[in-house]
Amino acid sequence: MDLAPDYDKIFENKLVLITGVARSGTTLMGKIIGSFENAQYLFEPNAFLLIPPLIKKGLLPKKEGGELLKSILFEDFYLQMLHGRYVNFNKNDDSYIGNYISESIVKKSWNDFERRTDVMNYLEDHDYFFVLKAPSVHTFLDLIKDLFKGLKVVDIIRDGNDVVSSSIRRDMFSDDDLNYRNIDWSYPTKGLKVPWFVDEKNRIAFQKWNYHTRVALMWNVLTELSLKFAEKNKSDVFQFKYDDFIKNPKKYLADIEIFLGRKKTDITTKHIESIKSYTYRDYPDISPKLASPVKEKYIALQKKLGYAKEEMVLP
Repeated sequence: MDLAPDYDKIFENKLVLITGVARSGTTLMGKIIGSFENAQYLFEPNAFLLIPPLIKKGLLPKKEGGELLKSILFEDFYLQMLHGRYVNFNKNDDSYIGNYISESIVKKSWNDFERRTDVMNYLEDHDYFFVLKAPSVHTFLDLIKDLFKGLKVVDIIRDGNDVVSSSIRRDMFSDDDLNYRNIDWSYPTKGLKVPWFVDEKNRIAFQKWNYHTRVALMWNVLTELSLKFAEKNKSDVFQFKYDDFIKNPKKYLADIEIFLGRKKTDITTKHIESIKSYTYRDYPDISPKLASPVKEKYIALQKKLGYAKEEMVLP
């Protein structure tokens, strides 16, 4: 293979994106699919979260932005991973390499791939695929599908009460989170920074809403977009509910193997077996804490998905 690679060729029919609204089980799913045979797994690269919004906002040309994104993903991440570089050996981290492949395979690659040409030849002659986990990217899924030909998406839906409550416990979409940790994808305002995809009519209200309402809006917007994307791209999207997966993980694993045309490994089985110790937490209905019009839309979507609790009623 040419050392100046054709990124379209490298990624075509080879990229699997795992997504879902943040706090929907994407990390667990990343471990499962990322441990399949011949997979190279990447955990939430910032470039994937920052470059597509710039293209969507018209701040970066699509062609150049797409090429930039592909080059960063390959040159700075996947190529290095194939070399056995920049891997995480900390067993306490979700991104620990042993969650995906054995440490012995990584160490073997140090000898097998001494030079760049060794990796490029491997990609030319062997089966492989790239797995990327990035939550809450539904606002630009259409763009990603256009940029990466043959993209497969595994998308997780989760109860809004679970997502909102868990997000708040993790300080997501708090004032500090919006103002200091998500600056690059926020709408410029004088007050609290607003995510760029919040529509214009809600931007001012967003700054005044309470914490629960803000997160509920995020869940609503992203979940509705995910449902529309899955409906429009049925053959390329495997979408399921997190709670259904937890109840019957082996069945869903088999379905995912068929969807991707890929096989599990012993490490995959270990992750599936670990779900037996999972304790489901029933979060309370958060709708009474929500401001209008988010409350009404939240309840409607919860009902549509079959998550509405008996006490959840519209005023």
